[in-house]
Amino acid sequence: MKEYFLIFLLSLLIAGCTTKSFVEQDNSENEAILSETFENITIVNQTTINLGYKTENGGFGNHEWFWPDKIVSYEVPSPLDKNNAYLVGKWKNNEDNMELIDEEGGILLIFNGNNVNMYAGSEKGSQIYINLDDNELNYNGLVLKDLKEYHLLTAVDTGYHFMNMSVQRHGFKIYNISFS
Repeated sequence: MKEYFLIFLLSLLIAGCTTKSFVEQDNSENEAILSETFENITIVNQTTINLGYKTENGGFGNHEWFWPDKIVSYEVPSPLDKNNAYLVGKWKNNEDNMELIDEEGGILLIFNGNNVNMYAGSEKGSQIYINLDDNELNYNGLVLKDLKEYHLLTAVDTGYHFMNMSVQRHGFKIYNISFS
């Protein structure tokens, strides 16, 4: 029993948590997800970037930042920081999401991992086109309509990657984007 507790503490330290901070966390987002297998312990770090002005939790990289209930023209800053999401185009800042106002906009992400998901939707249906590390993905032109979590990509290897997602049709709303 003592060995399992030491392994648990060690895994928390590897994930960047102390026992005190782990207990105090909300346990919903931006935390290490621990799963134990019979052979070893696997740690998966998932980062979620919330894109509403009342729900933001860091990781939004645009210099224009949030303007509650306003339409903002977002431009790509230079340089781009790792593990941050950036918007391109005109987006309305809502409490819990960003809404594309233009007919075309973009989302850029430099992330460490190999999986990207987003919680988004569009009442009118919006098409997305994704490039990963300057390579076009096979399912480009996917139409998103329902408000739900979408799995955007799985890279072959874990490490830093650059995702460029183009969104076509106004009314697209993104609530968060996560990567692991």
